[in-house]
Amino acid sequence: MKKIIIPILSASLLLGSVASVSAYNFSDWAVKEYYSANTAGLISQNVISGKPSGNISRAEFCELVMNLYMVMTGETPEITDTPFRDTDSDSVKMAYSLGVIDGKTETEFFPDDPVLRQEMAKIIMRTLNAANKNTDITASDIDKLWRFSDFGDTDFWATHDMVRSVKYEVINGLSEKTLLPKGYATREQAIAIVNRAYNTFASTKTKYTYPKFTDIYDGSALTDKFSFGWSAVTDADGYVVLVKDTTGKVINSFDTKNTTADVSSMLQKDKGYTVIVGAKFGDYITVYSDPAYVFYGDDTPNILVSQTERYNRVFPNGKPFTTQAQADSNMRTIYVPVWQMDDSGNKYSNKLPLVVNVNLADEVMRIFTNIYNDPEKFPIKNVGAYSWRNTAFGSVSHHSYGTCVDINFDENYYCYPSGQAITGSFWKPYENPFSITPDGSVVKNFKKYGWTWGGNWTNLKDYMHFSYLGK
Repeated sequence: MKKIIIPILSASLLLGSVASVSAYNFSDWAVKEYYSANTAGLISQNVISGKPSGNISRAEFCELVMNLYMVMTGETPEITDTPFRDTDSDSVKMAYSLGVIDGKTETEFFPDDPVLRQEMAKIIMRTLNAANKNTDITASDIDKLWRFSDFGDTDFWATHDMVRSVKYEVINGLSEKTLLPKGYATREQAIAIVNRAYNTFASTKTKYTYPKFTDIYDGSALTDKFSFGWSAVTDADGYVVLVKDTTGKVINSFDTKNTTADVSSMLQKDKGYTVIVGAKFGDYITVYSDPAYVFYGDDTPNILVSQTERYNRVFPNGKPFTTQAQADSNMRTIYVPVWQMDDSGNKYSNKLPLVVNVNLADEVMRIFTNIYNDPEKFPIKNVGAYSWRNTAFGSVSHHSYGTCVDINFDENYYCYPSGQAITGSFWKPYENPFSITPDGSVVKNFKKYGWTWGGNWTNLKDYMHFSYLGK
């Protein structure tokens, strides 16, 4: 094995930074686990490139545990040949050389298959044993796992490793009674598991400094060119730049020795992108910046006046969807920047998922970015758009088309002229901070792009509601 030198560096975990990791769409419980794992050098590029809520693959989990091994031991495992014909992954080869993983057959590893929780338990315990960490268990430890009603579902070959994982708090139950040994693990769950193993078993704790953007921020708008810089990281061997579209898919990545990048030639204007920079230490250890969503292009809306033009924009052949399956195939999930407010009245940055018509996705992202950047910092508790349903009166809701957006449902109610609520509880502008004001940044920015506000309707009022098609 080859020795690697891991510098002891510092990293500050500020509240604003913790909040902004939600741009990766991590669950609230996973944010601290992610930051701890990132600054320890445990995250791989393939893992950070995927959706945190998506199932982690067998090859990706090998990347995490091999990073764990290298960080804990300071050694790089030998990259040896394997009998597997379906993968050429260095991490799989390392894990095989250490005796950490097996194939599903003698010649196939199935690298893209999702990982069962019991498989993770075996792999991570083998990794810790390869790093000479003590994971002893007793008969009493085994007995304690019968508190989980589904512990008996664990296959025999994984039983002791599942007991070890729970004893040392590497794997937790999904509830007090549920362990789900044959459930698939998500990327954020796998990150948490590897991070817990590191925090429990690492003899010394290593923290890397991650790059920070110097001239863009989460919510920036760039008009002329898409270029940006970041802080140099001491002892880094170079950097990797990742560019994601509004769906979270990586559309470009490249290595560089510089601390600046210009990606203008790679991207289309009048669209939004998320950029991430990683500082590389050797061939395998990388720590990543907070993500920054950036709108690229002129903020000059192309407002279509006629309803026919608008229908042609949002519907195939200009005709509304007639089935949910048709509507589903024409939606996109985006992650909009918002200000949220805690119980003490303090505002903090976050991202919320929103499913909208694919042809309006970039426009909706821009509207919310403008609201986010406005000095008002209007706080948004919840948002909703696409939902295949009828209205309260039986007609087809335009939410079925993904062409309208609701904001802060309870504090901006849908009501009769008398004020009796249909949906929501009240509307108290200038009194309740979550109620939308007629002259505020929310109404202003939707109006700028030609959307109508339900608060301006002449009969029923729908203060939460903004519509591209006017309903």
